[in-house]
Amino acid sequence: MRDCFAARAGVLKGTYTTSEEAAASSPHGAMFRELLAQQLPELNDRREAYARHGRSFTEITTSFGDVLTGPGPDGTVVVRATVAERSVLTNTDGSQEPDEGGLPGRFLFANGALRVEADDAAVEATLPTTDDAARDASVAPPAEASVEDVAGGVDVLPIELDADGMLVDEPAAVAPQGAAPRAAPSASGTATWAKRNAGIKWDYDTDCANFVSKALHWGGKMQQRKGGRKNPSRWFRNNIGWIRLDSYTWAAAANLRQHLKSYRGGREISRYDARPGDVIFGYYRSSKKWNHTGVVTAAKGGNISITQHGRTSHTTLNQWFKGNKHLSAISIIRPGKRS
Repeated sequence: MRDCFAARAGVLKGTYTTSEEAAASSPHGAMFRELLAQQLPELNDRREAYARHGRSFTEITTSFGDVLTGPGPDGTVVVRATVAERSVLTNTDGSQEPDEGGLPGRFLFANGALRVEADDAAVEATLPTTDDAARDASVAPPAEASVEDVAGGVDVLPIELDADGMLVDEPAAVAPQGAAPRAAPSASGTATWAKRNAGIKWDYDTDCANFVSKALHWGGKMQQRKGGRKNPSRWFRNNIGWIRLDSYTWAAAANLRQHLKSYRGGREISRYDARPGDVIFGYYRSSKKWNHTGVVTAAKGGNISITQHGRTSHTTLNQWFKGNKHLSAISIIRPGKRS
């Protein structure tokens, strides 16, 4: 498994151009040559698409934890493990775009060869198809019916993608005039907390909004507002015994966006004006909702780094779009009121 991931990293970095070359780099290459050959077209397309945009993979490392091995059906062997991967895309100007995180992996060996790879974080083509953000199941509060679900209003900035599924460069927007209110949440505090705590335990199966709310509260010092759990003007954490009863605005992305815009003086920001501490939301055409969110932790010239609770912990806007065909729009909100 380790050699297979290392060979695949070599293809993405351009060290190897064929599956035969990549497999030959390992004494165990015969065990994964066939699987790698199936994945090769996607790997080459991914590397070449980034190259056309002046980016290349300069670092890809993978580690395995919590490894369990057991018998599978028809004499096969099943290996389960937590797969942690870090990759770095380097731009021609020397700037870097990191992407890192961990997911459970399931590997099936049959007749001495690696045949099946599921929930694989290293090659997007082998991931299960999902309509929404990062996980299949969700116990987080749902978005209320009253939440604005339609993307395309004047407050949502259009995003144009090219044939590679990458962001198209646009003229830089004019930055809004005037300083942020003194009572605004701490932008640096929000971004710093997110970067330092990306690996904390998930409270929900879909934990993106919960993570962003924690960053705004613990890092940005945005104050909780107690009240009705479904009230869009309220925003709070609430543990009662074993039951988690956070407000809908705390733990559901669409509700959090509505709360920041309508009740915290938030305003829509162009990706060219984004800065660390802003909150970014993703709109999914499949579910017609704002179903994912993260914290902007770096921004330069429209290229945005994002820290999140999702498939990966640290990623970029380009990789948001490259990794999910259902994502059709973004909304970047700068909260305006701390209390």
